[in-house]
Amino acid sequence: MSLSLYKGLSLGLDLSYQVDKDWQLKSLRYFNRGMKTEAQVKGCHMTVKQGDNSLRGYFTGHNHSEAEQSGFALLFKQNGKLLSVSA
Repeated sequence: MSLSLYKGLSLGLDLSYQVDKDWQLKSLRYFNRGMKTEAQVKGCHMTVKQGDNSLRGYFTGHNHSEAEQSGFALLFKQNGKLLSVSA
C-alpha cells in the first residue's frame, strides 16, 4: 500500500476583526490539497452503486484512489467568556 500527498496551495490572511463583544475573527484561509493512494487487495467485500443499479461482491485486485479538496477556513476567537460543563 502506498500513500502520497499532492503539493497543495494555501493562501491566508491574518487579521483581527471584532464581530461582536465576544467573538473575534483571527484569520481567513483558502486551501487546495489532495492525496493519492494505491493498494493491492484480496477478498475485499464491496458494493458498487450507479444510479438505481447496484453490484455486490468480493473484489481482488489493484485499488487506486485520488482525492482533491478545496475550501475556506475561518479561525474565530472567543474573548472573555468562560464555559462550564457539569455532568
